[in-house]
Amino acid sequence: MPVAERRRLARAKIERLARAGHDTVRFWQEATEVLRPVVPFDFHPCWFTLDPEHLVITGHFNTGMSDTPTEIVRSQYAEDDVNAFTDLARRRLPAATVVGETGGDPAASWRWENLLAPMGFDDSLDAVLRARGTAWGALSLLHTDGRRPFTDADVRFIGQVSDALATGTRLGLMLHPSTTPGTAASPAVLVVDGDLSMSSATPGADRWLAELPDSGSFRDDRLPLPVQVAVVRAVSHPRGEATLRLRGRSGMWLRIHAAALTGTRTGQQAVVIEPAEPALVAPLLLYAHELTERERDIVDLVLRGMSTQAIAGQLYISPYTVQDRLKAVFEKVGVRSRRELVARLRESWSRDLLEPTDR
Repeated sequence: MPVAERRRLARAKIERLARAGHDTVRFWQEATEVLRPVVPFDFHPCWFTLDPEHLVITGHFNTGMSDTPTEIVRSQYAEDDVNAFTDLARRRLPAATVVGETGGDPAASWRWENLLAPMGFDDSLDAVLRARGTAWGALSLLHTDGRRPFTDADVRFIGQVSDALATGTRLGLMLHPSTTPGTAASPAVLVVDGDLSMSSATPGADRWLAELPDSGSFRDDRLPLPVQVAVVRAVSHPRGEATLRLRGRSGMWLRIHAAALTGTRTGQQAVVIEPAEPALVAPLLLYAHELTERERDIVDLVLRGMSTQAIAGQLYISPYTVQDRLKAVFEKVGVRSRRELVARLRESWSRDLLEPTDR
């Protein structure tokens, strides 16, 4: 069967999988088996979840890695490297290879020099999983010289299926409710050194760390990926702090905040892990319902109790436009009034669960 036809069938199968409502890991595993025969990658794919508003990595899954290499975090947020997810998310085709982006000189890539080559790989095909302009995840397909090189056609194909891969990732994150009781009420506070090792923590912090999604289990000498991301992001932030919001293993929405410590040895940061308040989760809920930017602005003002006239004045649009946009919001969320809209979102927050209309 011609390659083009096999890829057409593979794309159709991924689109069916995306609508099946599997949990994220199962979806990624099944999508991997669909991709493997039509794209020449080796080993196991690196699948990532992203915060759709800030494009920050919140989780990583690779069945062949017990731990997530710290170099992945550094290449995305601490080094000037090719194929940063924040860059790929802005492209018309959100996929590229390291070899292609370096003009055939992959040694110019920090990740290639410090991670890919030492592990025996000679290229990586990276893609942001984006649906209707919103990024929910990312994918890296690894390559060795034992196979034919990645081609432009491979890149285009992965870019073309990124929409379906994003949909499956989004539904996997949002459709599956908490399966375990909430974690202890008191937040965890960690002190993290500049080398991303934990020097101290409050009692019970291990329970919170176990809530965080990652490819491997927590160990004293290695922090879960979301904590690493928060710390590295805080180092590069002008205010010396960073906040992540993500879904924990139990389904609970969590907040991770990292900030530089003063009066201690260089590079130490305090990291707080706690349940995410509704105001922090609200934008994610609106993204998941696939509201446009203007629709999200209007809902935000509705949640603040503003009238149609007040919203119109705030956004410099007519009251009729506000009403039309609200009708579109009601249809997407599956409600009929402002009161039902607010109740639906509050219900989602209280259950730590979002129910998209295409469930």
